[in-house]
Amino acid sequence: MNYKSETTINFKGELDSIPKMLKIWSQKYNFKLSEANSNTWIYTRGSNFRASCSFDVRYVPTTVKIEYNEINTQIHCLFHVKSYFYHVMPSDPSRVDEQLELLIAYLQGVFAEKLSL
Repeated sequence: MNYKSETTINFKGELDSIPKMLKIWSQKYNFKLSEANSNTWIYTRGSNFRASCSFDVRYVPTTVKIEYNEINTQIHCLFHVKSYFYHVMPSDPSRVDEQLELLIAYLQGVFAEKLSL
C-alpha cells in the first residue's frame, strides 16, 4: 500500500491553538509527534509488523504532515500511508480519507466546545 490523501483549508483561528488541537487529535487517534517547528508538525503511527498481521489500515505506517502558511492563513494536511507488508482492502482509501476529515474537523474547532479549548 502506498496511498496519499491531502487537503488545504483556510484557518480562522490563532496559530497557538493549532498545537493544542493537534495534541488532542493525536492522543485520540494514537499518533505520536515526531517533529515540530513553528509552522510544521509531523505525526506518525503504525508499524510494518502490525500491518502484516492485520486487515486494519490504522496499523499501517502512516505519516501525517500539517503545515501552516502564515501568509494566506491556510493549513495543508497530508496523510501518507505506506507499507509493502499490508494487503490492501477495498475500503482502505476511504478510511484514510475519513481520518483526514477528522483531523480537519479538529483543526476547524468542531470539537472545541467538548474539549474546552
